[in-house]
Amino acid sequence: MMSARNFYIAILITLVMCAPLAAEEACPSCAPGHCATSLDENAFQAEGPFVFFSKLFDTSDFPQRWYCGTWSSDNGWLHIISDIGIFGAYFAIPVILLYYMLQRKDLPFPKVIWLFAAFILFCGLGHLIEAGIFWWPVYRFSGLIKACTAVVSWITVVALISLIPAALNLPSAALLAKELQKNKDRLEFALDSGQIGIWEWDLKHNTIYGDQRTQDIFEVYGTEQEFRFQDFLNLLHPDDRKGIDDQIEDCITSGCPFNSKFRIIHADGSMHYIHAEGRVTYGEDGAPEQFIGVCHDFTESKIQENALLESEQNFRSTFEQIAIGIALVAPDGSWLRVNNGLCEIVGYDSDELLKLTFQDITHPDDLTADLYNVEQLLAGKIDSYSMEKRYLRKDGSEVWVNLTVCLVRHHTGEPKHFISVVENIQERKDAAEELKKYHDQVEKLSLVASKTQHSVIISDAQGRIEWVNSAFSELTGYELAEIEGKKPGEILQGPHTDPATAAVIRNHLQQQKSIAVEIINYDRRQREYWVELKIDPVFDDAGTLINFIATQVDITARKQSELALRKATGQFERLLTADILGIMTCRLDGRIEQINDELLRILGYSYEDAIDNQLNWQELTPPEWAPMDLAAIEELSQTGHAKPFEKEYLRKDGTRIPVVIGVTMLDEADDLCLCFVLDVTSQKATEESLKIAKQTAEEASRAKSEFLANMSHELRTPLNGIIGMTELLGLTKLDQRQHQFVDACRTSGESLLYLINDILDFSKIEAGKLELDQQAFDLEKLMIDTVSTMAWRAAEKGLELPYYVEPATRRMLNGDSNRLRQVLVNLIGNAVKFTEAGEVVVRVESVSMTQDQLKARFSISDTGIGISEEKIGRLFQSFSQADTSTTRNYGGTGLGLAISKEIVELMGGTIGIESEPGTGSTFWFEIPFQVVSDRTETSPQTSSLEGKRALIAEENQTWRQILCEYALELKLDAVAVSTFAEVQEAIEAGTQNNVAYDLLLVNSELAGPDELKLWNSSREDLPHTVLLLNSLEDQLDSEQKREVDATICKPLHRRQLLSVIEGVLNGREEHGGLKTVESIEEYTTSEQPRLPAAHVLIAEDQSINQMYMEELLKALGCTCETALNGLETIEAVKRSQFDLILMDCQMPEMDGFEASRQIRQLEADGILSGHIPIVALTANAVKGDREVCLQAGMDDYLSKPVQTNQIREVFARLLEQQADPSDSSRADCDQSEQSRAESPIDSQQLWERCFKNLDFANSLLNELEAVGPDRITEIQENADQQNLTGIADAAHALKGTAGILCASPLYDLSLQVEKASQNESYTDDLNELIKQVVAEMQECLDSLPKLREEFQTINENAK
Repeated sequence: MMSARNFYIAILITLVMCAPLAAEEACPSCAPGHCATSLDENAFQAEGPFVFFSKLFDTSDFPQRWYCGTWSSDNGWLHIISDIGIFGAYFAIPVILLYYMLQRKDLPFPKVIWLFAAFILFCGLGHLIEAGIFWWPVYRFSGLIKACTAVVSWITVVALISLIPAALNLPSAALLAKELQKNKDRLEFALDSGQIGIWEWDLKHNTIYGDQRTQDIFEVYGTEQEFRFQDFLNLLHPDDRKGIDDQIEDCITSGCPFNSKFRIIHADGSMHYIHAEGRVTYGEDGAPEQFIGVCHDFTESKIQENALLESEQNFRSTFEQIAIGIALVAPDGSWLRVNNGLCEIVGYDSDELLKLTFQDITHPDDLTADLYNVEQLLAGKIDSYSMEKRYLRKDGSEVWVNLTVCLVRHHTGEPKHFISVVENIQERKDAAEELKKYHDQVEKLSLVASKTQHSVIISDAQGRIEWVNSAFSELTGYELAEIEGKKPGEILQGPHTDPATAAVIRNHLQQQKSIAVEIINYDRRQREYWVELKIDPVFDDAGTLINFIATQVDITARKQSELALRKATGQFERLLTADILGIMTCRLDGRIEQINDELLRILGYSYEDAIDNQLNWQELTPPEWAPMDLAAIEELSQTGHAKPFEKEYLRKDGTRIPVVIGVTMLDEADDLCLCFVLDVTSQKATEESLKIAKQTAEEASRAKSEFLANMSHELRTPLNGIIGMTELLGLTKLDQRQHQFVDACRTSGESLLYLINDILDFSKIEAGKLELDQQAFDLEKLMIDTVSTMAWRAAEKGLELPYYVEPATRRMLNGDSNRLRQVLVNLIGNAVKFTEAGEVVVRVESVSMTQDQLKARFSISDTGIGISEEKIGRLFQSFSQADTSTTRNYGGTGLGLAISKEIVELMGGTIGIESEPGTGSTFWFEIPFQVVSDRTETSPQTSSLEGKRALIAEENQTWRQILCEYALELKLDAVAVSTFAEVQEAIEAGTQNNVAYDLLLVNSELAGPDELKLWNSSREDLPHTVLLLNSLEDQLDSEQKREVDATICKPLHRRQLLSVIEGVLNGREEHGGLKTVESIEEYTTSEQPRLPAAHVLIAEDQSINQMYMEELLKALGCTCETALNGLETIEAVKRSQFDLILMDCQMPEMDGFEASRQIRQLEADGILSGHIPIVALTANAVKGDREVCLQAGMDDYLSKPVQTNQIREVFARLLEQQADPSDSSRADCDQSEQSRAESPIDSQQLWERCFKNLDFANSLLNELEAVGPDRITEIQENADQQNLTGIADAAHALKGTAGILCASPLYDLSLQVEKASQNESYTDDLNELIKQVVAEMQECLDSLPKLREEFQTINENAK
């Protein structure tokens, strides 16, 4: 279907074709003797409007055309029939146009079509009148029709001219298809990332289809039978079927969306939780046709949610429902959390209590003791304490409690909070008080008065219980009402109660005697506990037994301690008899009181010797080890134990034996110590052998390194000679085969030289000759520079490279910044090399810091291939990689990590790795630095952004976190989202809440043209500023640039961010909008002013590029010299003085980078005077190119094809000359918005590029005709040999030629071939691209004659 743009072009062509026909005039004069009326003297005088219109159809003043001139019949009828035919065609054209408009109501610019139809009708009417004039000479009417035709024609022309920009901006079908594919890829990625399945239900055929994810979720794979709705219901949990069936039926009936969570049961019996959403679609008849939707298995999150909920409920239930009071108390005494039990005890509700401190409600008489215990606890002198105290209740009353407190500390050792357990003992206190009063009044309870703090039982003479105190109830759980009348033995004794003890008790009671025993009793819950039981008989005045009084003291804790002590004693006895470790108990004066057999064996003594000789450990210690013993005794007296230390003992036979001793104090008052002695004779022997082996290995390694260093130096000298002579030989007259041999020899020699250089550097480290250059440097600035230089490598692989420097590390430090940069570049480079997708994250954090010392941790994390645990050990070894396949796949000598490890350790640091295969790796190293100053070069200016609101839209999570950190530092109130849909939601929410955002910081991947238009459509009411984040290789078209206020490139740093944001916000507030320079440039084709005279060296190996640059500079008033490679460039600067050098980056023999470095070295050595500005020329506008060029010593950077305005700007900047700002050109053929309609070369752009110089244009066309076929032949020959490097080089050269000639299709195809040739193998896709390049080149060559004619015509018309 014809596009709107082509449709209007056709109208314009028709208009041009019709103009001469409409302007055709009648024969200016009549042949003598054939005019019906002869001219009178008023023939050429004006008639005036009145006469003209009154005689509009009067034919008396003019002859019929048949009689005006010598017409032959065949000639006359030829005109008549042609005019009538033209009229018919001109009448049909507007009819067709009107029919087309009625069928295509969406056609843009309908008014122009109406104008065009009117123009065609007037033209046709003019031709019809011309045919009628042969008989009916109405020349006045004919003239009026022609005048109307002219008016309508010019109105149409003006309308078309005004609509040309809008027509050019109409999107093409290719762009729409590309955007559709991009959205499709995003959708597939989102579905895959979110593990979302897609399903559709054909309601007419009752068939359900699902993608692979849906099939996996429901375990329904391809089967012979179709999957129907009933099959789906059968998979559901029985409890969910009815509800889901009803909900789906309701959705089909009402059209409401379906959103539900349900359970399904897999074949293995496992239950899965599914979340599904969908909606009904209707056919043209309005009946439900399909039910489409998505589903997601959230079983894992559901299980985690249930577990977390259960855990939280258990904790809350325990905390809130326990019968005693529990609280979390801050170190300053404020309540952090309290339960209901505590609130009931003190009479406050939780909210009231949380506003107080424990000091506020503690009785003044108890406060001092409580605070003293708290101080002891905070000082670490005690682990916990328990005390009885009084709280002041809310109503003013006092309540007695038993308080138990322990302290929880942070991992740093700082106090975190107290845990307080509060037991209400008021009833016990009251009972004791009442019991005391009762005993004072009742004589028979006088014995109990002194024992009320313990469990008390009063029974009658037969032993049946009459009364028990509250302590008994608390101990046993029994109340008096339920045990009154029963004997204590019946309810308190159980399986482990000693029968003999019980019999003794019964015997004494029968004899009416007192008894005291220890016995096991059981409480109501059958809990076993020990009591110390004392039973006394009570007699009346007559001596008759009337009662028994029994008191019970709970001794369970003491019994458990005794049991533990017996157990520990038994274990210690077994340890003494074991032959694993020597053990002795001794005094500080040297006396040994106990000694085991193993220690006797170590010392060479027998047990009898130990008894007879009274062994003394001081006498067994050689004199030189005495200081070690004194140090251990000092440590023992201070801490109660001494750390293990090595020493020697003298054996009985006089020999020495090495041992390791550990000592702990058993009784400080009695200076009794426990010593453990380990025989380390075998370990010492092993250490000695290892020491000898290590010395031998070090000597061998040192000898190897010295030999390697010497041999490397010896090899470099002849190898440099070989390479140099090979290069000289290549400059001589050789045939193609000989050149191939010479090139192969030179390339092999250079590769060998690089390898020798690497080995020589490593040998320098092994030889111990590597030294550090300690200088003050800004750590953050170093990180910014380092990451910036590595960004281009990450961009080439499509990787994100976020980095963040922790604020605490942003200081001026003292250290070797060059060696630190070397380690960082090595580790970041490795991470980029071994990562195919994802990101490489660089972080700098503070490990420890004092006023003048900082220990920094550098970490480089990637999402690459990862390393298995068994291969990590080989990483930091010399000439070693994790896997031999690594060298084949990625290259490298395996020296990088070994060198990095040596440098880090030389700087006093450590290096390590954490990795998981298939997930990625994190390399880290820690280095201590001396702090020079807290102020750095990158210290930010005072932020003026406080109170501003920012919306951050970034899909990369790491960058999103870093941007939020920067926003926090800049005092921005920031909200972060990850999709543009969330951006819209946030803006709408802000609008509803009347809180607008001042700034939108959005990633360019999220903000396409449509999104930016949608965003800016809201800016009238929401004057927010948009800041577009884009990577270095991202390019913005003119439409996108108009939609944003500023751009900033990743990787970015905080000062850069602050500068851009403040510029944008201040510019908008002061001037109503701040645009980048690119967004406000206007295209102009005015004559280019000449530059001041400058002598320029052009270093370019491609002849057509060289010719173009030379002609361009000459046209601007410069003089030029040329060089084909870096070597010629260096010779040229030695020979002549240049004002500026234009340096191609990719040249044979020596590239532009190396040439720039050598020129800078010549300047540093004083061989060249001053500083020659060098501007890089490259055809690759990718992320990081500029940084690489600047690092090589170049001053600026230009991307091919170079534009005139770019040359002028560079000259003005580098030569300190101001260019006229009105001369800016934005014509760039490879980014032209016009699509190629007929010619593969944009003739208008090429004509403007050649300064409208015919000779210059023809010279470029001639050069294409000469070198173009050679480039194609070179590509085809390399393709036949599957020489990918040769294909890439030839395509690169052809790309530069196409760029100069504005051959956009050829440029794009050449670029695709170049990139495809960088793969590891020759593919069918590459072969197809080569065919397209060949065909496109042929179209370019075929178009050359037409272009030459067009340029010739334009040049003649200009004269």
